Amino acid sequence: MMAFIYNLFILIIIFYLLFKEGCKMAKRRGIVKFEENRCKGCELCTTVCPVNIVIMNKNKINVKGYHPATVDEMEKCIACANCATICPDAVIQVETLEEEK
Repeated sequence: MMAFIYNLFILIIIFYLLFKEGCKMAKRRGIVKFEENRCKGCELCTTVCPVNIVIMNKNKINVKGYHPATVDEMEKCIACANCATICPDAVIQVETLEEEK
């Protein structure tokens, strides 16, 4: 039990030191591009986005008759490329915009 408390205390100190003046992490941003006419509307990309910006466009139907995926708020994209990785039809491309150090 004592080891758990000690480890928890160390973890709290680490988080305090990281976040007391703002964590200086790289801030990647990206642009997500879809080939909308190839999208089959499987929605896999919507399930893996960590910032929940990939959605299905219910106002549009592509040539295959599906609602294609799109990005709701592009400025929130962190260029993780999870959506492009999981897409079974390689419909998605993610471009990294900038990296701050």
